[in-house]
Amino acid sequence: MAIGNVCICEAQRPKFATWSLLMLVERAGRFARIWSEVQELGIYLADDDNTRQQQIEKVNSFCDSFVKACKKFGWESLSDHATRFKENVQDRLTRKEEKYVSTPQQEREAVSVLWDDFNTAIWNQLWRERCLVLDKSQRNYYEQESPLFGEKVASSFFRASQDIAEAGRCFALGRWTASVFHLMRVLELGLAALATELGISFEFENWHTVIERIESEIRKLDGLPKGPGKSEKLQKYSEAAKQFRYFKDAWRNHVSHSRVTYDETQSETIMRHVREFMQDLVVILATPPTP
Repeated sequence: MAIGNVCICEAQRPKFATWSLLMLVERAGRFARIWSEVQELGIYLADDDNTRQQQIEKVNSFCDSFVKACKKFGWESLSDHATRFKENVQDRLTRKEEKYVSTPQQEREAVSVLWDDFNTAIWNQLWRERCLVLDKSQRNYYEQESPLFGEKVASSFFRASQDIAEAGRCFALGRWTASVFHLMRVLELGLAALATELGISFEFENWHTVIERIESEIRKLDGLPKGPGKSEKLQKYSEAAKQFRYFKDAWRNHVSHSRVTYDETQSETIMRHVREFMQDLVVILATPPTP
């Protein structure tokens, strides 16, 4: 579709997306061309050499294309404004109502007022358009072309995938405390998996209670006859339980109860710890004990 000589992309834009600089320049170019077309329309309407019919046809052609473009950009109010502008100019120039009977000079001035109002509406809409620019170091955290914690964690903890992704996006957008909150939700699914592995129910239990029960179960298993492989497995369970207690005391309790906020460095450190731990936990849970 085109506005005059301006080509407008037909693809519906998503609510959230990252753009390359080239895409941003291209989009800005579309806005600039739209603005240029509007200015040319204003000059055309002010030219005495153009007949009323020519002016009406020019306005109709422009507004019909412009309304379609507005739908692609999500500019509903501006689309309505363009339709009103088209109708008002046509009414004015065809003198459909007695109140519009006037001299050619008065007609030009009246059309100029209509155009000024339309021009201002477009300016205001273009001014409201905003783009959030990410530092290149944050791009992977936001776009995540591959799972942020790796394929094994993504497949083993599918329910955690959304929180892992949101932790990365919050970090990229500078919402560091929110990132830590999502990371604690990821760990909670890891804690539930370890509890289930040991036959412990996790529903509606707080972390402290679950960790106590996990450690108690490990002590019971440790007292049973075992071989070298089983001892190693129990040692891994014990280490994981200690890590969960560390996470609970260091971060989980604080972020869950709004006690602290986190900066970029702290959030990045926590993410690194959680990622490494979840990767280790996948291995622990996937390794069968050897009698």
